[in-house]
Amino acid sequence: PYDPKGSEKPEWNAYLGDYDIPQWGKVVDTVKLHVDNGYFYFGKHRVVDEFTRGLFFLSDGEALDLRGQQPTFRNISLIRK
Repeated sequence: PYDPKGSEKPEWNAYLGDYDIPQWGKVVDTVKLHVDNGYFYFGKHRVVDEFTRGLFFLSDGEALDLRGQQPTFRNISLIRK
Protein backbone atom coordinates (compact mmCIF):
# COMPACT_ATOMS: atom_id res chain seq x y z
CA PRO A 1 0.00 0.00 0.00
CA TYR A 2 3.00 2.35 0.35
CA ASP A 3 4.23 1.94 -3.22
CA PRO A 4 3.72 4.94 -5.51
CA LYS A 5 1.27 4.46 -8.36
CA GLY A 6 2.74 2.32 -11.14
CA SER A 7 3.03 3.23 -14.79
CA GLU A 8 -0.01 1.42 -16.16
CA LYS A 9 0.13 1.01 -19.95
CA PRO A 10 -2.99 1.09 -22.15
CA GLU A 11 -1.70 -1.86 -24.22
CA TRP A 12 -2.00 -4.11 -21.14
CA ASN A 13 -5.78 -3.98 -21.57
CA ALA A 14 -5.52 -6.49 -24.42
CA TYR A 15 -4.15 -9.09 -21.96
CA LEU A 16 -6.48 -8.59 -18.99
CA GLY A 17 -8.80 -11.38 -17.93
CA ASP A 18 -8.86 -14.91 -16.57
CA TYR A 19 -6.51 -17.66 -17.72
CA ASP A 20 -6.86 -21.39 -17.00
CA ILE A 21 -3.76 -23.42 -16.18
CA PRO A 22 -4.17 -27.00 -17.45
CA GLN A 23 -2.10 -30.00 -16.42
CA TRP A 24 -2.58 -33.56 -17.65
CA GLY A 25 -5.75 -32.59 -19.49
CA LYS A 26 -7.46 -30.91 -16.51
CA VAL A 27 -7.68 -27.29 -15.42
CA VAL A 28 -5.83 -27.08 -12.10
CA ASP A 29 -6.10 -23.34 -11.51
CA THR A 30 -7.50 -20.12 -12.92
CA VAL A 31 -5.46 -16.94 -12.61
CA LYS A 32 -6.53 -13.35 -13.23
CA LEU A 33 -4.36 -10.92 -15.16
CA HIS A 34 -5.25 -7.51 -13.74
CA VAL A 35 -4.00 -4.03 -12.94
CA ASP A 36 -3.87 -2.74 -9.37
CA ASN A 37 -2.56 0.72 -8.42
CA GLY A 38 -1.02 1.03 -11.88
CA TYR A 39 0.89 -2.27 -11.64
CA PHE A 40 0.31 -5.35 -13.80
CA TYR A 41 -0.38 -8.58 -11.87
CA PHE A 42 -0.67 -12.24 -12.81
CA GLY A 43 -2.66 -13.56 -9.88
CA LYS A 44 -0.79 -12.46 -6.76
CA HIS A 45 2.51 -12.00 -8.62
CA ARG A 46 3.45 -8.48 -9.67
CA VAL A 47 4.99 -8.06 -13.10
CA VAL A 48 8.29 -6.25 -12.64
CA ASP A 49 9.59 -6.06 -16.19
CA GLU A 50 8.25 -6.06 -19.72
CA PHE A 51 11.28 -7.28 -21.63
CA THR A 52 9.61 -6.77 -24.97
CA ARG A 53 5.98 -6.18 -25.84
CA GLY A 54 4.05 -9.18 -24.50
CA LEU A 55 6.99 -10.87 -22.72
CA PHE A 56 6.96 -10.16 -19.00
CA PHE A 57 8.97 -11.22 -15.97
CA LEU A 58 7.29 -11.53 -12.60
CA SER A 59 8.56 -10.71 -9.13
CA ASP A 60 9.64 -14.35 -8.62
CA GLY A 61 11.69 -14.36 -11.86
CA GLU A 62 9.27 -16.48 -13.89
CA ALA A 63 8.33 -15.56 -17.47
CA LEU A 64 4.83 -14.74 -18.68
CA ASP A 65 4.75 -14.84 -22.48
CA LEU A 66 1.66 -13.34 -24.09
CA ARG A 67 3.20 -12.69 -27.52
CA GLY A 68 1.76 -15.55 -29.55
CA GLN A 69 -1.50 -17.39 -30.01
CA GLN A 70 -0.57 -19.71 -27.13
CA PRO A 71 0.19 -17.73 -23.95
CA THR A 72 2.50 -19.40 -21.43
CA PHE A 73 3.54 -19.00 -17.80
CA ARG A 74 6.61 -20.90 -16.54
CA ASN A 75 6.58 -22.50 -19.99
CA ILE A 76 3.14 -23.99 -19.24
CA SER A 77 0.39 -23.27 -21.78
CA LEU A 78 -2.45 -21.06 -20.63
CA ILE A 79 -6.02 -21.01 -21.88
CA ARG A 80 -7.67 -17.61 -21.97
CA LYS A 81 -11.29 -17.66 -20.84
